[in-house]
Amino acid sequence: MMENISKIVNYFEIIVFLHDIGKISSHFIMSKDPELNIKDRHAMLILEEKLPDNLNKFLKTPINKIFEELNYLDNGVSPIHFICSHHGCDRCIYNEDCIKYEKNFYIKLLQISDRLDSSNPPNSKKQPFYETYLSNFFLIEKKIDYTKIDLIRKNFLDLLDSYFYNFDREGFFKLSKFFMDKTISETRRGANDISLFTHSKAVSSIFKAILFEYLYFNSEPPKNIFEVELKFLKTKKGCKKIIEEKIGFGNLIFDIEDNEYYLISKYIDNTFLKINNIKGDIVEKIEIKKTNKNYLYPLNPENLLSTMLVKTPYDMNFNFSNLTDKTKKIINFARYNEIEDLNIKIKGIKKHIKNLKKGGKIEEIKIKKNMLKKLMRRKYYLKRKYEDGYTIKEIENFLMKSLAPIRPPSIVNFSKYLNEIMERNKFNINELTFETFLRKPLTYSRIIQYCIDIKKIKNIDLIPKFYGKVKFTNKKVLSRYKLIEDIKFLEDRIIISIDKKNIVFPTFYNGEYLDELNLYFIGKVERRGKYIYPLRKGKSLIHITKLKKGDKIKFIS
Repeated sequence: MMENISKIVNYFEIIVFLHDIGKISSHFIMSKDPELNIKDRHAMLILEEKLPDNLNKFLKTPINKIFEELNYLDNGVSPIHFICSHHGCDRCIYNEDCIKYEKNFYIKLLQISDRLDSSNPPNSKKQPFYETYLSNFFLIEKKIDYTKIDLIRKNFLDLLDSYFYNFDREGFFKLSKFFMDKTISETRRGANDISLFTHSKAVSSIFKAILFEYLYFNSEPPKNIFEVELKFLKTKKGCKKIIEEKIGFGNLIFDIEDNEYYLISKYIDNTFLKINNIKGDIVEKIEIKKTNKNYLYPLNPENLLSTMLVKTPYDMNFNFSNLTDKTKKIINFARYNEIEDLNIKIKGIKKHIKNLKKGGKIEEIKIKKNMLKKLMRRKYYLKRKYEDGYTIKEIENFLMKSLAPIRPPSIVNFSKYLNEIMERNKFNINELTFETFLRKPLTYSRIIQYCIDIKKIKNIDLIPKFYGKVKFTNKKVLSRYKLIEDIKFLEDRIIISIDKKNIVFPTFYNGEYLDELNLYFIGKVERRGKYIYPLRKGKSLIHITKLKKGDKIKFIS
Protein backbone atom coordinates (compact mmCIF):
# COMPACT_ATOMS: atom_id res chain seq x y z
CA MET A 1 0.00 0.00 0.00
CA MET A 2 2.72 2.51 1.08
CA GLU A 3 4.76 1.92 -2.07
CA ASN A 4 1.77 2.61 -4.31
CA ILE A 5 0.86 5.77 -2.37
CA SER A 6 4.41 7.08 -2.70
CA LYS A 7 4.28 6.50 -6.48
CA ILE A 8 0.99 8.41 -6.74
CA VAL A 9 2.15 11.26 -4.50
CA ASN A 10 5.49 11.73 -6.28
CA TYR A 11 3.81 11.60 -9.69
CA PHE A 12 1.37 14.38 -8.71
CA GLU A 13 4.20 16.33 -7.09
CA ILE A 14 5.90 16.72 -10.50
CA ILE A 15 2.63 17.75 -12.17
CA VAL A 16 1.93 20.40 -9.53
CA PHE A 17 5.52 21.65 -9.60
CA LEU A 18 5.01 22.54 -13.28
CA HIS A 19 1.70 24.37 -12.73
CA ASP A 20 3.21 27.86 -13.30
CA ILE A 21 5.63 26.94 -16.07
CA GLY A 22 3.87 29.52 -18.28
CA LYS A 23 5.49 32.26 -16.17
CA ILE A 24 8.77 31.52 -17.91
CA SER A 25 7.78 33.77 -20.80
CA SER A 26 8.08 37.37 -21.94
CA HIS A 27 4.30 37.38 -22.36
CA PHE A 28 3.83 36.89 -18.61
CA ILE A 29 6.16 39.79 -17.75
CA MET A 30 4.45 42.06 -20.29
CA SER A 31 0.95 41.10 -19.14
CA LYS A 32 1.82 42.44 -15.68
CA ASP A 33 2.87 45.87 -16.95
CA PRO A 34 0.28 48.40 -15.65
CA GLU A 35 0.64 50.45 -18.85
CA LEU A 36 -0.04 47.56 -21.25
CA ASN A 37 -3.48 46.13 -21.91
CA ILE A 38 -2.35 42.50 -22.23
CA LYS A 39 -4.27 39.68 -20.56
CA ASP A 40 -2.31 37.26 -18.43
CA ARG A 41 -2.52 33.88 -20.19
CA HIS A 42 0.46 32.12 -18.64
CA ALA A 43 -1.70 29.08 -17.83
CA MET A 44 -2.70 28.60 -21.48
CA LEU A 45 0.75 29.00 -23.04
CA ILE A 46 1.40 25.27 -22.73
CA LEU A 47 -1.59 24.59 -25.04
CA GLU A 48 -0.20 26.72 -27.84
CA GLU A 49 3.37 25.48 -28.24
CA LYS A 50 4.98 22.38 -29.72
CA LEU A 51 6.40 20.36 -26.87
CA PRO A 52 9.31 17.87 -26.96
CA ASP A 53 8.12 14.27 -27.35
CA ASN A 54 8.67 12.82 -23.86
CA LEU A 55 7.35 15.88 -22.04
CA ASN A 56 4.38 16.01 -24.41
CA LYS A 57 3.56 12.36 -23.66
CA PHE A 58 3.82 12.94 -19.89
CA LEU A 59 1.57 16.01 -19.97
CA LYS A 60 -1.11 14.58 -22.26
CA THR A 61 -1.47 11.01 -21.00
CA PRO A 62 -4.73 10.70 -18.98
CA ILE A 63 -3.88 10.00 -15.35
CA ASN A 64 -6.43 7.16 -15.08
CA LYS A 65 -4.34 5.18 -17.59
CA ILE A 66 -1.46 5.22 -15.09
CA PHE A 67 -3.39 4.91 -11.80
CA GLU A 68 -6.61 3.04 -12.54
CA GLU A 69 -7.42 2.65 -8.84
CA LEU A 70 -7.67 6.40 -8.15
CA ASN A 71 -11.02 8.17 -7.88
CA TYR A 72 -11.96 11.50 -9.50
CA LEU A 73 -10.03 10.91 -12.73
CA ASP A 74 -12.91 10.74 -15.18
CA ASN A 75 -13.22 12.79 -18.39
CA GLY A 76 -9.60 12.15 -19.32
CA VAL A 77 -8.00 14.64 -16.94
CA SER A 78 -4.26 14.82 -17.72
CA PRO A 79 -1.23 16.59 -16.21
CA ILE A 80 -1.56 19.42 -18.75
CA HIS A 81 -4.95 20.35 -17.26
CA PHE A 82 -3.26 21.13 -13.93
CA ILE A 83 -1.38 23.85 -15.80
CA CYS A 84 -4.09 25.28 -18.03
CA SER A 85 -6.97 25.28 -15.53
CA HIS A 86 -5.36 26.04 -12.16
CA HIS A 87 -6.69 29.63 -12.35
CA GLY A 88 -10.06 28.45 -13.64
CA CYS A 89 -11.30 27.89 -17.18
CA ASP A 90 -12.94 31.26 -17.84
CA ARG A 91 -9.84 32.76 -19.47
CA CYS A 92 -9.25 29.79 -21.80
CA ILE A 93 -9.18 30.39 -25.57
CA TYR A 94 -10.54 26.86 -26.10
CA ASN A 95 -13.48 27.43 -23.75
CA GLU A 96 -16.17 25.95 -26.00
CA ASP A 97 -14.17 22.97 -27.29
CA CYS A 98 -12.84 21.66 -23.99
CA ILE A 99 -14.27 19.90 -20.97
CA LYS A 100 -13.82 22.19 -17.97
CA TYR A 101 -11.40 20.61 -15.51
CA GLU A 102 -11.20 23.44 -12.95
CA LYS A 103 -13.51 21.58 -10.54
CA ASN A 104 -11.61 18.30 -10.68
CA PHE A 105 -10.85 17.04 -7.16
CA TYR A 106 -7.04 17.10 -7.57
CA ILE A 107 -6.99 20.43 -9.42
CA LYS A 108 -9.02 21.93 -6.56
CA LEU A 109 -6.30 20.73 -4.16
CA LEU A 110 -3.73 22.44 -6.40
CA GLN A 111 -5.75 25.69 -6.30
CA ILE A 112 -5.88 25.55 -2.49
CA SER A 113 -2.13 24.85 -2.29
CA ASP A 114 -1.41 27.73 -4.68
CA ARG A 115 -3.55 30.19 -2.70
CA LEU A 116 -1.92 29.12 0.55
CA ASP A 117 1.42 30.31 -0.82
CA SER A 118 0.09 33.72 -1.93
CA SER A 119 1.44 36.99 -0.54
CA ASN A 120 -1.39 39.47 -1.29
CA PRO A 121 0.69 42.39 -2.68
CA PRO A 122 -1.21 45.40 -4.11
CA ASN A 123 -1.72 46.01 -7.82
CA SER A 124 -0.24 49.48 -7.35
CA LYS A 125 3.20 47.88 -6.98
CA LYS A 126 3.25 46.34 -10.48
CA GLN A 127 6.50 46.85 -12.42
CA PRO A 128 6.90 47.85 -16.09
CA PHE A 129 8.05 44.94 -18.30
CA TYR A 130 11.36 46.64 -19.19
CA GLU A 131 12.08 47.42 -15.50
CA THR A 132 11.02 44.22 -13.73
CA TYR A 133 13.19 43.19 -10.80
CA LEU A 134 13.50 39.85 -9.03
CA SER A 135 14.61 40.13 -5.41
CA ASN A 136 16.13 37.60 -3.07
CA PHE A 137 14.98 37.20 0.54
CA PHE A 138 17.44 39.88 1.64
CA LEU A 139 15.96 42.46 -0.78
CA ILE A 140 18.89 42.46 -3.20
CA GLU A 141 17.29 42.94 -6.62
CA LYS A 142 18.37 41.92 -10.11
CA LYS A 143 16.77 43.20 -13.27
CA ILE A 144 15.10 40.56 -15.45
CA ASP A 145 16.02 40.69 -19.13
CA TYR A 146 12.61 40.00 -20.68
CA THR A 147 14.20 39.58 -24.14
CA LYS A 148 15.95 36.36 -22.99
CA ILE A 149 13.07 34.69 -21.15
CA ASP A 150 11.57 32.90 -24.16
CA LEU A 151 14.97 31.40 -25.02
CA ILE A 152 15.34 30.29 -21.39
CA ARG A 153 11.95 28.59 -21.69
CA LYS A 154 12.87 26.76 -24.90
CA ASN A 155 16.19 25.55 -23.48
CA PHE A 156 14.53 24.46 -20.25
CA LEU A 157 11.79 22.43 -21.97
CA ASP A 158 14.27 20.82 -24.37
CA LEU A 159 16.57 19.72 -21.54
CA LEU A 160 13.65 18.75 -19.32
CA ASP A 161 12.45 16.34 -21.99
CA SER A 162 15.25 13.86 -21.32
CA TYR A 163 14.16 13.48 -17.68
CA PHE A 164 10.76 12.19 -18.81
CA TYR A 165 12.28 9.40 -20.91
CA ASN A 166 13.65 7.62 -17.86
CA PHE A 167 12.45 9.72 -14.95
CA ASP A 168 15.09 11.04 -12.56
CA ARG A 169 13.48 13.02 -9.72
CA GLU A 170 16.68 14.49 -8.32
CA GLY A 171 17.92 15.50 -11.77
CA PHE A 172 14.51 17.01 -12.57
CA PHE A 173 14.63 19.34 -9.56
CA LYS A 174 18.28 20.30 -10.09
CA LEU A 175 17.59 21.28 -13.69
CA SER A 176 14.40 23.10 -12.70
CA LYS A 177 16.24 25.09 -10.03
CA PHE A 178 18.92 26.14 -12.52
CA PHE A 179 16.34 27.68 -14.89
CA MET A 180 13.45 28.64 -12.60
CA ASP A 181 15.59 30.31 -9.95
CA LYS A 182 16.28 33.06 -12.50
CA THR A 183 12.61 33.72 -13.26
CA ILE A 184 9.94 35.52 -11.28
CA SER A 185 6.76 34.20 -9.69
CA GLU A 186 5.17 37.53 -8.72
CA THR A 187 6.10 40.79 -10.46
CA ARG A 188 4.56 43.15 -7.89
CA ARG A 189 7.04 44.68 -5.47
CA GLY A 190 6.54 43.50 -1.94
CA ALA A 191 6.25 39.94 -3.26
CA ASN A 192 8.99 39.88 -5.91
CA ASP A 193 11.31 38.23 -3.38
CA ILE A 194 10.15 34.76 -4.45
CA SER A 195 11.54 33.02 -7.52
CA LEU A 196 9.42 30.74 -9.68
CA PHE A 197 11.43 27.78 -8.39
CA THR A 198 10.70 28.47 -4.71
CA HIS A 199 7.00 29.11 -5.32
CA SER A 200 6.67 25.93 -7.42
CA LYS A 201 8.57 23.93 -4.81
CA ALA A 202 6.36 25.31 -2.02
CA VAL A 203 3.07 24.65 -3.80
CA SER A 204 4.07 21.09 -4.78
CA SER A 205 5.22 20.43 -1.19
CA ILE A 206 1.92 21.68 0.27
CA PHE A 207 0.01 19.57 -2.26
CA LYS A 208 2.16 16.52 -1.51
CA ALA A 209 1.49 16.72 2.24
CA ILE A 210 -2.27 17.15 1.68
CA LEU A 211 -2.49 14.33 -0.88
CA PHE A 212 -0.51 11.90 1.31
CA GLU A 213 -2.83 12.77 4.21
CA TYR A 214 -5.88 12.02 2.05
CA LEU A 215 -4.56 8.73 0.60
CA TYR A 216 -2.83 7.25 3.65
CA PHE A 217 -5.03 8.46 6.52
CA ASN A 218 -8.26 8.52 4.47
CA SER A 219 -8.88 12.03 5.81
CA GLU A 220 -11.40 14.59 4.60
CA PRO A 221 -9.52 16.87 2.17
CA PRO A 222 -9.52 20.64 2.89
CA LYS A 223 -12.20 22.67 1.11
CA ASN A 224 -10.27 25.95 1.40
CA ILE A 225 -6.99 27.42 2.67
CA PHE A 226 -8.36 27.85 6.21
CA GLU A 227 -8.77 24.10 6.63
CA VAL A 228 -5.15 23.29 5.73
CA GLU A 229 -3.03 22.37 8.76
CA LEU A 230 0.61 21.49 8.21
CA LYS A 231 3.59 20.95 10.50
CA PHE A 232 7.34 20.43 10.23
CA LEU A 233 9.39 17.34 10.89
CA LYS A 234 12.82 18.26 12.24
CA THR A 235 15.46 15.57 11.68
CA LYS A 236 19.18 15.12 11.31
CA LYS A 237 20.55 14.75 7.78
CA GLY A 238 20.23 11.38 6.08
CA CYS A 239 16.44 10.89 5.89
CA LYS A 240 15.70 12.74 2.64
CA LYS A 241 15.38 9.72 0.35
CA ILE A 242 13.01 7.79 2.61
CA ILE A 243 10.82 10.81 3.51
CA GLU A 244 10.54 12.38 0.05
CA GLU A 245 10.62 9.33 -2.23
CA LYS A 246 10.28 5.94 -0.55
CA ILE A 247 7.31 6.97 1.64
CA GLY A 248 6.55 10.35 0.06
CA PHE A 249 4.93 12.06 3.05
CA GLY A 250 6.90 15.30 3.00
CA ASN A 251 9.46 17.52 1.29
CA LEU A 252 12.62 19.12 2.62
CA ILE A 253 12.11 22.89 2.63
CA PHE A 254 14.78 24.14 5.05
CA ASP A 255 18.17 22.83 6.11
CA ILE A 256 21.06 24.33 8.01
CA GLU A 257 24.20 22.41 8.96
CA ASP A 258 22.95 19.07 10.34
CA ASN A 259 19.29 20.07 10.78
CA GLU A 260 16.58 19.37 8.19
CA TYR A 261 12.95 20.51 8.21
CA TYR A 262 10.27 18.70 6.17
CA LEU A 263 6.78 20.03 5.48
CA ILE A 264 4.30 17.36 6.60
CA SER A 265 0.61 16.69 7.28
CA LYS A 266 -0.88 17.34 10.73
CA TYR A 267 -1.69 13.59 10.87
CA ILE A 268 1.96 12.54 10.92
CA ASP A 269 2.74 11.69 14.55
CA ASN A 270 5.40 9.93 16.62
CA THR A 271 3.71 6.55 16.07
CA PHE A 272 3.95 6.99 12.29
CA LEU A 273 7.63 7.96 12.60
CA LYS A 274 8.35 4.95 14.84
CA ILE A 275 6.64 2.51 12.44
CA ASN A 276 8.79 3.85 9.60
CA ASN A 277 11.98 3.96 11.69
CA ILE A 278 12.44 7.74 11.36
CA LYS A 279 13.95 9.74 14.21
CA GLY A 280 12.84 13.34 14.54
CA ASP A 281 10.67 15.92 16.27
CA ILE A 282 7.34 17.26 15.01
CA VAL A 283 7.35 21.05 15.45
CA GLU A 284 5.03 23.96 14.64
CA LYS A 285 7.67 26.30 13.20
CA ILE A 286 11.27 26.59 12.10
CA GLU A 287 13.35 27.75 15.01
CA ILE A 288 17.13 27.37 15.17
CA LYS A 289 18.46 27.90 18.68
CA LYS A 290 22.08 26.90 18.24
CA THR A 291 24.50 26.15 15.39
CA ASN A 292 28.17 25.24 15.13
CA LYS A 293 28.89 28.14 12.78
CA ASN A 294 28.89 31.85 13.59
CA TYR A 295 26.34 33.41 11.24
CA LEU A 296 26.11 37.11 10.42
CA TYR A 297 22.32 37.13 10.63
CA PRO A 298 19.47 35.61 12.62
CA LEU A 299 18.65 32.08 11.51
CA ASN A 300 14.91 32.27 12.11
CA PRO A 301 13.26 33.78 9.01
CA GLU A 302 10.21 34.94 10.97
CA ASN A 303 12.38 37.41 12.91
CA LEU A 304 13.53 39.16 9.75
CA LEU A 305 9.98 39.58 8.47
CA SER A 306 8.59 40.92 11.75
CA THR A 307 8.66 44.57 10.61
CA MET A 308 8.45 44.13 6.85
CA LEU A 309 5.31 45.00 4.91
CA VAL A 310 3.85 43.47 1.78
CA LYS A 311 1.85 46.67 1.26
CA THR A 312 0.80 49.85 3.05
CA PRO A 313 -2.80 50.98 3.66
CA TYR A 314 -2.23 53.76 1.13
CA ASP A 315 -1.63 51.19 -1.61
CA MET A 316 -5.32 50.28 -1.16
CA ASN A 317 -6.50 53.91 -0.79
CA PHE A 318 -6.97 53.49 2.96
CA ASN A 319 -5.28 54.88 6.02
CA PHE A 320 -4.50 52.65 9.01
CA SER A 321 -7.60 53.83 10.87
CA ASN A 322 -9.85 52.87 7.90
CA LEU A 323 -8.18 49.49 7.77
CA THR A 324 -8.75 48.76 11.47
CA ASP A 325 -12.42 49.79 11.10
CA LYS A 326 -12.86 47.26 8.27
CA THR A 327 -11.10 44.57 10.31
CA LYS A 328 -13.45 45.25 13.25
CA LYS A 329 -16.42 44.66 10.96
CA ILE A 330 -15.02 41.28 9.89
CA ILE A 331 -14.54 40.28 13.54
CA ASN A 332 -18.07 41.41 14.43
CA PHE A 333 -19.43 39.38 11.52
CA ALA A 334 -17.60 36.34 12.95
CA ARG A 335 -19.04 37.03 16.40
CA TYR A 336 -22.56 37.33 15.01
CA ASN A 337 -22.26 33.97 13.21
CA GLU A 338 -20.90 32.28 16.32
CA ILE A 339 -23.74 33.72 18.46
CA GLU A 340 -26.27 32.32 15.96
CA ASP A 341 -24.57 28.89 16.09
CA LEU A 342 -24.55 29.01 19.90
CA ASN A 343 -28.27 29.83 19.98
CA ILE A 344 -29.00 26.67 17.98
CA LYS A 345 -26.77 24.55 20.26
CA ILE A 346 -28.25 26.07 23.43
CA LYS A 347 -31.79 25.43 22.21
CA GLY A 348 -30.90 21.81 21.39
CA ILE A 349 -29.29 21.16 24.79
CA LYS A 350 -32.22 22.70 26.68
CA LYS A 351 -34.59 20.43 24.78
CA HIS A 352 -32.34 17.44 25.53
CA ILE A 353 -32.31 18.30 29.26
CA LYS A 354 -36.13 18.39 29.28
CA ASN A 355 -36.26 14.90 27.78
CA LEU A 356 -33.63 13.62 30.26
CA LYS A 357 -35.70 14.95 33.17
CA LYS A 358 -38.64 12.86 32.01
CA GLY A 359 -36.43 9.77 32.18
CA GLY A 360 -34.87 10.76 35.50
CA LYS A 361 -31.30 10.55 34.15
CA ILE A 362 -29.61 12.73 36.79
CA GLU A 363 -25.93 12.16 35.84
CA GLU A 364 -26.55 12.91 32.17
CA ILE A 365 -28.50 16.04 33.15
CA LYS A 366 -25.47 17.28 35.15
CA ILE A 367 -23.18 16.78 32.15
CA LYS A 368 -25.58 18.61 29.83
CA LYS A 369 -26.03 21.47 32.30
CA ASN A 370 -22.26 21.95 32.50
CA MET A 371 -22.12 22.05 28.69
CA LEU A 372 -24.97 24.58 28.72
CA LYS A 373 -23.11 26.81 31.20
CA LYS A 374 -20.01 26.87 28.98
CA LEU A 375 -22.05 27.76 25.92
CA MET A 376 -23.95 30.48 27.80
CA ARG A 377 -20.70 31.97 29.11
CA ARG A 378 -19.26 32.04 25.59
CA LYS A 379 -22.45 33.64 24.25
CA TYR A 380 -22.40 36.29 26.99
CA TYR A 381 -18.75 37.09 26.20
CA LEU A 382 -19.46 37.46 22.46
CA LYS A 383 -22.60 39.57 22.98
CA ARG A 384 -20.62 41.89 25.23
CA LYS A 385 -17.96 42.31 22.51
CA TYR A 386 -20.28 42.39 19.50
CA GLU A 387 -20.98 45.65 17.66
CA ASP A 388 -23.42 46.06 14.78
CA GLY A 389 -22.93 48.36 11.78
CA TYR A 390 -21.65 46.34 8.81
CA THR A 391 -23.00 44.71 5.66
CA ILE A 392 -21.86 41.47 4.04
CA LYS A 393 -21.41 43.26 0.71
CA GLU A 394 -19.15 45.84 2.35
CA ILE A 395 -16.94 43.08 3.81
CA GLU A 396 -16.83 41.21 0.48
CA ASN A 397 -15.76 44.36 -1.39
CA PHE A 398 -13.08 45.10 1.19
CA LEU A 399 -11.62 41.58 1.01
CA MET A 400 -11.56 41.63 -2.79
CA LYS A 401 -9.53 44.83 -2.56
CA SER A 402 -7.23 43.88 0.31
CA LEU A 403 -6.61 40.17 -0.40
CA ALA A 404 -7.00 40.02 -4.19
CA PRO A 405 -4.54 37.17 -4.98
CA ILE A 406 -5.86 34.98 -2.15
CA ARG A 407 -9.55 35.68 -2.82
CA PRO A 408 -11.15 34.09 0.29
CA PRO A 409 -13.85 31.74 -1.07
CA SER A 410 -16.04 32.24 2.01
CA ILE A 411 -16.21 35.35 4.19
CA VAL A 412 -17.85 33.21 6.89
CA ASN A 413 -14.77 30.95 7.06
CA PHE A 414 -12.35 33.85 6.74
CA SER A 415 -14.00 35.89 9.51
CA LYS A 416 -14.01 32.82 11.77
CA TYR A 417 -10.34 32.22 10.95
CA LEU A 418 -9.42 35.84 11.83
CA ASN A 419 -11.36 35.75 15.09
CA GLU A 420 -9.56 32.53 16.10
CA ILE A 421 -6.17 34.14 15.36
CA MET A 422 -7.13 37.22 17.38
CA GLU A 423 -8.21 35.19 20.43
CA ARG A 424 -5.41 32.61 20.25
CA ASN A 425 -2.63 35.21 19.96
CA LYS A 426 -4.35 37.77 22.21
CA PHE A 427 -4.04 40.42 19.49
CA ASN A 428 -5.82 43.73 19.75
CA ILE A 429 -7.53 45.04 16.59
CA ASN A 430 -4.48 47.09 15.52
CA GLU A 431 -2.15 44.09 15.74
CA LEU A 432 -4.63 41.83 13.95
CA THR A 433 -4.97 44.39 11.13
CA PHE A 434 -1.21 44.67 10.75
CA GLU A 435 -0.61 40.90 10.81
CA THR A 436 -3.44 40.11 8.37
CA PHE A 437 -3.29 42.85 5.76
CA LEU A 438 0.11 44.56 5.94
CA ARG A 439 2.87 42.34 7.26
CA LYS A 440 4.86 40.33 4.74
CA PRO A 441 3.76 36.74 5.47
CA LEU A 442 6.22 33.93 6.08
CA THR A 443 4.93 31.74 3.26
CA TYR A 444 6.48 28.34 2.61
CA SER A 445 8.12 29.73 -0.54
CA ARG A 446 9.85 32.41 1.57
CA ILE A 447 11.20 29.72 3.91
CA ILE A 448 12.66 27.89 0.89
CA GLN A 449 14.01 31.16 -0.57
CA TYR A 450 15.59 32.09 2.77
CA CYS A 451 17.25 28.67 2.99
CA ILE A 452 18.80 29.19 -0.46
CA ASP A 453 19.87 32.80 0.14
CA ILE A 454 21.42 32.60 3.63
CA LYS A 455 24.02 30.18 2.28
CA LYS A 456 25.19 32.81 -0.21
CA ILE A 457 25.73 35.59 2.35
CA LYS A 458 29.44 35.92 3.14
CA ASN A 459 29.63 39.45 4.53
CA ILE A 460 27.39 42.03 6.11
CA ASP A 461 27.52 44.42 3.12
CA LEU A 462 25.49 41.97 1.03
CA ILE A 463 22.39 42.66 3.10
CA PRO A 464 22.34 46.47 3.44
CA LYS A 465 18.59 46.80 4.03
CA PHE A 466 18.89 44.72 7.21
CA TYR A 467 22.15 46.18 8.47
CA GLY A 468 21.39 48.16 11.62
CA LYS A 469 17.94 46.63 12.00
CA VAL A 470 19.44 43.27 12.90
CA LYS A 471 21.85 42.41 15.67
CA PHE A 472 24.41 40.43 13.71
CA THR A 473 25.70 38.07 16.34
CA ASN A 474 25.62 34.43 17.30
CA LYS A 475 25.32 35.32 20.99
CA LYS A 476 22.06 35.49 22.88
CA VAL A 477 21.07 39.12 23.30
CA LEU A 478 18.25 40.92 25.04
CA SER A 479 15.96 42.88 22.75
CA ARG A 480 16.17 46.36 24.21
CA TYR A 481 14.92 49.69 22.97
CA LYS A 482 17.73 52.01 21.84
CA LEU A 483 17.63 55.79 22.07
CA ILE A 484 18.14 57.71 18.82
CA GLU A 485 20.80 60.30 19.68
CA ASP A 486 20.67 61.90 16.23
CA ILE A 487 19.17 61.22 12.79
CA LYS A 488 20.15 62.69 9.41
CA PHE A 489 18.07 62.41 6.24
CA LEU A 490 20.26 62.57 3.13
CA GLU A 491 19.30 62.14 -0.54
CA ASP A 492 20.01 58.41 -0.81
CA ARG A 493 20.53 57.31 2.78
CA ILE A 494 19.55 57.91 6.38
CA ILE A 495 22.11 57.98 9.20
CA ILE A 496 20.97 57.09 12.71
CA SER A 497 23.28 57.66 15.68
CA ILE A 498 22.84 55.14 18.51
CA ASP A 499 25.31 54.44 21.34
CA LYS A 500 27.68 56.96 19.73
CA LYS A 501 27.79 54.84 16.54
CA ASN A 502 26.42 55.76 13.11
CA ILE A 503 24.23 53.25 11.27
CA VAL A 504 23.65 53.93 7.56
CA PHE A 505 20.46 52.82 5.79
CA PRO A 506 20.20 52.92 1.98
CA THR A 507 16.66 54.06 1.29
CA PHE A 508 16.03 53.33 -2.38
CA TYR A 509 15.22 50.35 -4.58
CA ASN A 510 17.77 50.55 -7.41
CA GLY A 511 17.86 54.32 -7.03
CA GLU A 512 14.21 54.57 -8.06
CA TYR A 513 12.08 55.43 -5.05
CA LEU A 514 12.01 55.42 -1.30
CA ASP A 515 11.59 51.96 0.19
CA GLU A 516 8.20 52.28 1.91
CA LEU A 517 7.79 48.59 2.71
CA ASN A 518 10.90 47.46 4.54
CA LEU A 519 12.48 50.22 6.62
CA TYR A 520 10.25 49.89 9.69
CA PHE A 521 11.06 49.66 13.39
CA ILE A 522 9.13 48.77 16.52
CA GLY A 523 9.28 51.94 18.59
CA LYS A 524 8.10 53.44 21.85
CA VAL A 525 6.31 56.10 19.85
CA GLU A 526 2.78 57.39 20.39
CA ARG A 527 2.60 59.77 17.43
CA ARG A 528 0.13 59.17 14.62
CA GLY A 529 0.37 59.82 10.91
CA LYS A 530 1.27 58.29 7.59
CA TYR A 531 3.61 55.30 8.00
CA ILE A 532 3.13 55.16 11.78
CA TYR A 533 0.97 52.22 12.87
CA PRO A 534 -0.01 52.07 16.56
CA LEU A 535 0.04 48.47 17.82
CA ARG A 536 -0.24 48.44 21.61
CA LYS A 537 -0.26 51.32 24.07
CA GLY A 538 3.10 53.07 23.87
CA LYS A 539 4.30 50.85 21.01
CA SER A 540 4.07 51.53 17.27
CA LEU A 541 5.44 50.33 14.00
CA ILE A 542 7.20 53.36 12.55
CA HIS A 543 8.88 54.00 9.21
CA ILE A 544 12.45 55.28 9.25
CA THR A 545 11.37 58.56 7.61
CA LYS A 546 9.09 59.31 10.58
CA LEU A 547 11.70 58.73 13.29
CA LYS A 548 12.93 61.67 15.34
CA LYS A 549 15.77 62.37 17.71
CA GLY A 550 14.80 61.03 21.14
CA ASP A 551 12.66 58.14 19.84
CA LYS A 552 13.33 54.69 21.24
CA ILE A 553 13.43 51.82 18.73
CA LYS A 554 13.88 48.08 19.07
CA PHE A 555 16.20 46.04 16.86
CA ILE A 556 15.38 42.61 15.48
CA SER A 557 17.42 40.05 17.40
